Amino acid sequence: MTTYEPGALAALGMYPFVPLIGAWDRLYATVASTMVGAPTTLRWDLDPRDTWLSPQLVVGQTCGWPLVTSLRDRVRPIGAFVHIVDGTPSHIYRSVIVSHRDTTLEDLWGSRAAINSVDSLSGNISLLASLPGAHPHWPGEIVWTGAHVASIEAVRTHGADVASIDGQTWAFLQRDAPNLTEGLVVIGRGPRVPHLPLVLPGGASDESVADWRSAFAQAVRSASVSDALDTLMIEGFVALDLSDYDELLGPLVATQPVEPPH
Repeated sequence: MTTYEPGALAALGMYPFVPLIGAWDRLYATVASTMVGAPTTLRWDLDPRDTWLSPQLVVGQTCGWPLVTSLRDRVRPIGAFVHIVDGTPSHIYRSVIVSHRDTTLEDLWGSRAAINSVDSLSGNISLLASLPGAHPHWPGEIVWTGAHVASIEAVRTHGADVASIDGQTWAFLQRDAPNLTEGLVVIGRGPRVPHLPLVLPGGASDESVADWRSAFAQAVRSASVSDALDTLMIEGFVALDLSDYDELLGPLVATQPVEPPH
């Protein structure tokens, strides 16, 4: 049985929207109830990036791009949620490419792009992968926003012409805050990628990986949190290894940047 040090933390903070936090807390409490000694509550006061390599991390959530690049072999993926996007449940999804006008991505060549971060799979890598040919960075001015919601606002207010947005973020906002997406047009989609990986520390044992996978799989089948799952648009959990992310993301690694252009 795995034991956890005092101060151990659990953080599933990649979708920290106010209407969702209570549902995340309820789902995680159900997961933790079967994991002896694990943190019983989620931390919401930390930037997700500060948790990924924290010595106190017990279970967390990251982005697929860091998983196959900077976090490779430093964390262990256990799987991803099966979310419902566009009415279809899957652990695979696509980013949405949005503009404030009905046009094509090709017509926006050289325009201003709002990008949340250089290592964002949905916000940067998917945008570049949607361009014809291979490109190390967006071929125009870049507004670095720090968050998908900020990228949406930049495009909505014409501070930028285009942005690539995490498909799940877009679905949550369209349901819970449609005013934030009003006036924007979806002009394209990014490549098919796995949903955000749930991860353990790199030194986690195979037993711990199996235990957490079982806990998440059991929790998403629990009728006691069915309303929370509806809120989170979750219909299941699928166990995934690093090789599963490599299968879809590996071809991108050799051609895309890990540092912002200067």
